[in-house]
Amino acid sequence: MAPRKRIEELKSLIRRYEESYYLKDRPEITDAKFDALMGDLRVLEGQYPEYVTPDSPTQRVGGGVAEKFVAREHNPPMLSLDNSYNEEELKKFDERAKKGLGREDVEYQTELKIDGMGINLIYEDGILVYGITR
Repeated sequence: MAPRKRIEELKSLIRRYEESYYLKDRPEITDAKFDALMGDLRVLEGQYPEYVTPDSPTQRVGGGVAEKFVAREHNPPMLSLDNSYNEEELKKFDERAKKGLGREDVEYQTELKIDGMGINLIYEDGILVYGITR
């Protein structure tokens, strides 16, 4: 398949899966399969930068947000390992974090990730005030 056609096909598939996941709350594929599609698109766009468009899923963060949710700023921001699946990717994340912070004494806190869910619960005086997802 021609690179331009495959790029357009990947963009269309990714948009469809994002809509199912983010807006309809009905994922059609696993996170790993979705990440593989995004990886394929990144590789192709890297090889053929003339086909990168501003609306490409690689040029933005995440998908849409269902209307029932109210936007709220994270303070501090919720960060991630950028889809790390093995020790080598974790080491690269560690290197980027240390470089970005300009220091070597970095500590991490990790928690179990359940099907892509991340939540930040905010309590004031021991009372749950609100919860925010990524």
